[in-house]
Amino acid sequence: MTRSQSRRLEDIARENHPFEGCALLLGSVNEDVVEVTDIIPAENRERSTVTFQIDPKTVYEAYQRADQEGKEVVGVFHSHPAPPRPSPIDIQYMQVNQIVWLILSTTTNSFEAYQLHNETIRPVKILRKNTDT
Repeated sequence: MTRSQSRRLEDIARENHPFEGCALLLGSVNEDVVEVTDIIPAENRERSTVTFQIDPKTVYEAYQRADQEGKEVVGVFHSHPAPPRPSPIDIQYMQVNQIVWLILSTTTNSFEAYQLHNETIRPVKILRKNTDT
């Protein structure tokens, strides 16, 4: 993830505050490395401070765009007004969407990433690119 991508996600969280901000992440997966190339901001239909829901049409369009551009939907981003750990509701949805879940804590301004693998939630290391290429 580049610095400008991190800033964009922080902006999405800030723009949606006090509600959870959310976005879909496009890119590629090469072995164990997920590269984010595009951020698709999404409206939180729940307008909630503790949950989020992305419009199914937005999800469908993101998958269509990824397919057209030879990319994948590699992650779901959302913000929490708490530590950046999956909530019980996140965990339920992670079972359906077993891609990377990137969470930004709006209280500590820190990112953490997770993925459900074999019924276990595992942390995913976030690598920062020094450039915005």
